[in-house]
Amino acid sequence: QVGNGSTVTSVIRARDIYADRQYWKESSTNGYYNGKATNYAKIESIFDDSKNTGLQNAMEKFYEAWEDCSATASSDTSRQNVINAGQNFAQSLQIAANHVKEQIVALYDDISLSVDNMNNILGKVVELNKNIAGIEATGAHANDLRDQRDLLVDQLTELTDVNVHETSNGMYTLVSNGTTLVNGITRVELEMSAPKNNNEYALSDYDIVIKE
Repeated sequence: QVGNGSTVTSVIRARDIYADRQYWKESSTNGYYNGKATNYAKIESIFDDSKNTGLQNAMEKFYEAWEDCSATASSDTSRQNVINAGQNFAQSLQIAANHVKEQIVALYDDISLSVDNMNNILGKVVELNKNIAGIEATGAHANDLRDQRDLLVDQLTELTDVNVHETSNGMYTLVSNGTTLVNGITRVELEMSAPKNNNEYALSDYDIVIKE
């Protein structure tokens, strides 16, 4: 009837899947380079010689002591200066090596936390897949749930490269580097591998593996 106003028949999301895919791809790339930049910055701080107190300075002092000794080799003072400079260089080298090892251990701790975070996200995506498929099977629109799921994918792409495929019933399949993380209502469980002894650097290395 004319004059009775308007009726809302449905509310749907205004989303561009192409834009989403581009964002997810670039988010993964951004996360990768941010991770590299963070760790390079830590390495730079370990080998920082801006105050002439680092490894490079100790090495230069060692060579200078040798040069002085080459001209005054008979001097006990010159020979002792070489010994002292050599000990200082060795100590500086050991300190730098220990700091690098500590950084590697800390990085593996961060990776372990990221793995736990990924598992949490994957579990939530599976639950949202179930709920979205159930709601939309009745002809309704699961807008809020889809927004929640896309937000989780946003967070996941900050941690790893992810390709997203949507099935005909509205579920997401998530694939990372050839590994299917989520397939509808099933998912994998990620974990850190058992420590692998790295004899060359005297520390333990780890892999990210599928628990199943």
